[in-house]
Amino acid sequence: MKPDFTKEKPKVRVGKYGVTQGVVDEIVRRLEQNNVVKIKILKSCLKNESFDGIAEKIVKLTHSNLVETRGHTIILLRN
Repeated sequence: MKPDFTKEKPKVRVGKYGVTQGVVDEIVRRLEQNNVVKIKILKSCLKNESFDGIAEKIVKLTHSNLVETRGHTIILLRN
């Protein structure tokens, strides 16, 4: 049974500049602190890339596991 993170607010937001090194560093930092992070992909980011492409890129760059996607939000778990 997976934990319920639906009540948590997103801790990181990915905006119009997309998945930058600063965003990746922040996600990694949050994963190290909490083992889980909720990320909101803003609509301005989706103009240049698909939601699935952004989610895959974040998972690959942070070496984490994708727990859930819902709407424009993803939940990652530390490896």
